[in-house]
Formats: sequence, structure tokens, C-alpha cells
Amino acid sequence: GVESAAWMSSAPFVSTSSTRLYVLGIDSVDALGSFSYQATTPDYFRTMGTRILRGRPLMPEDRAGAPNAAVVSESMARTLWPGQDALGKCFRMREATAPCLTVVGIAEDMVQRDLAGTQRLHYYVSIDQYTRTWGNGLVLRVRGDPAVKAESIRKALQRVMPGTSYVIVQPLSEIVADAQRSWRLGAKMFVAFGFLALVVASIGSAIKTVILPRA
Repeated sequence: GVESAAWMSSAPFVSTSSTRLYVLGIDSVDALGSFSYQATTPDYFRTMGTRILRGRPLMPEDRAGAPNAAVVSESMARTLWPGQDALGKCFRMREATAPCLTVVGIAEDMVQRDLAGTQRLHYYVSIDQYTRTWGNGLVLRVRGDPAVKAESIRKALQRVMPGTSYVIVQPLSEIVADAQRSWRLGAKMFVAFGFLALVVASIGSAIKTVILPRA
């Protein structure tokens, strides 16, 4: 029942990866926001349902030894190259002397860290070009209810896992629900404090009405 799959370095809402970036003409990229990256295999966009707005996604040809490629989010493109075409632009990871990463695609903005966050500064690199090792996680798109298939997928993967590693499979909907739970708690507390502030303001207003002399 698996339609597509991709290795990834970090799972949305679970973990994120970031490193220093260098762009010609920008003194400090860090001053523009917090940029996170996803090192992954080509089918990541198809599996996650992330649309490529311009250019192309990562391809099998983006392997070790080929020119380094990257896909950036729409917000990242606007932030680093305002008023310019980001396709074909170069940026570097980790060190100013690192090999150039050429922007080959612009992806739609996606939530990676938290639901309340406003920044969508993300980019995607080939896991083969970046680490040349397997990723820390696997994302799957399946037919039918993921929650129903989770255990059978876990057992199938567990059989081929080396050593004593243990496979954990969790539907993305559950991960998002966990993120929403903390957000909802914060929203409820905000409403409670807002009501308290309203009560205090009302009491203060009433007191002022009593002590202020008539005009």
C-alpha cells in the first residue's frame, strides 16, 4: 500500500536541522531569520505533497559528484533575493568557502517547526550530496488509513533493521495533533489571561468612576 517514500534528515514537528549560510552580498544571513534545511531523497516532495512552484524538485541525478543542487521555499527566495529570480542563485552551507549550492527549484512554504511560527525559511538538499549516508527518518505515503497500516509497516521495517535498532512508525496526523495540543493549551491560557485582564480593567474603570469628581 506504499505509494511513495523518501529518506529525510529531520521529521516535521519532531526535529529540525540548521547551519550557518553564506550568500554573496549579504553580510549576515542569520540576521534575516532562522533557516532550516531538509536533507532528503528526490521523492520527498511527492510524498509530503509539497508543490514545486518554479523550477524543478531534487532529482536522482543530484547525486554525489554532480553539481550541488537545492530547492528553497518561496519565503526563503524572497528573503535572500528580494525582487530577483532565485533560480540559479548560489548559497553556501557551513562555511563561506564551501561548494556552491545552486537553487534549482522554488517550493511552496510549508510548516516545519510549529504551527504558530510565522517564518517559512526552509531549503532542501540532496541527502546523497550533503551527508552521503541514510537519513534519520523515512516518510511514506500510503493508500488508505495510515493509522491502520502503521503497525504492519513497523513490523516490515523492523525485520530489515540492522542490530538492535527499534522502528517507530507514527501517522503525520498524530504528530500534528501533538503540536496542536500545546498550541491549543497556549491559546486557552491566553484567553483566560485576556478575560482576567478584562475583569481587572472593568474593576479599575468602576473605581475611577467612583473617585473622580464630576465635571
